[in-house]
Amino acid sequence: MSHVSTKKSRRGAWILTGSVVVLIGLMALGTRVIPTADVAAATADGIDPGTYASEHYRDVVVEGITERAVPLAEVAQALAEDPVAAAKKYAVGEGPTATYSVTVTGVAGERAANGQLPITVEGLPEGTTVAVQTGPALMGTALRDATGKIGFAMFTNQLDFQSVGDKLNQQMKTELLDKADPAGLPGKTVTVTGAFQPLNPSFLLITPVAIEVAQ
Repeated sequence: MSHVSTKKSRRGAWILTGSVVVLIGLMALGTRVIPTADVAAATADGIDPGTYASEHYRDVVVEGITERAVPLAEVAQALAEDPVAAAKKYAVGEGPTATYSVTVTGVAGERAANGQLPITVEGLPEGTTVAVQTGPALMGTALRDATGKIGFAMFTNQLDFQSVGDKLNQQMKTELLDKADPAGLPGKTVTVTGAFQPLNPSFLLITPVAIEVAQ
């Protein structure tokens, strides 16, 4: 390679380097550092699940389920006869995730290790059993879905919509189960108001919003 060619190569390299430096400088001038709080505000278009649960558990969930609640035996019989018709008459939604608001009185049995409290109830279809969730683990979205007033469009994404169901379960645990002493319920007559989804039509697992013990 000649001396002239070497000088041209070096000059080209310097020009390329200078161009990159200028480009980076221009990019820096056009870039604004956004604080984390501002990013959260800009992307969170929906309601915060925790805030919603703490502010509306009572007026939307407890009051809504209580107002809609019908005797469990009536709902169970309707489910056994015609699940589609039962959902249309009693539930919010349809299919396995149709959500029923019910009230039931029965004798509590021995609480299972998973926190499910069986209740002996009269008037149920043969082979149907009932239990109440008493924690510590609480499953499902029955509280979220029972009233039809809590919808996906209220939240930023599917994750938040799922999260509000969990937050409502935890709010119920704080306001009801932690004060109800579920371990002391076996053998007592209890009246439970709550909601369930018939994922297994022969096993109705109620998530409660009220538990009253007969004196």
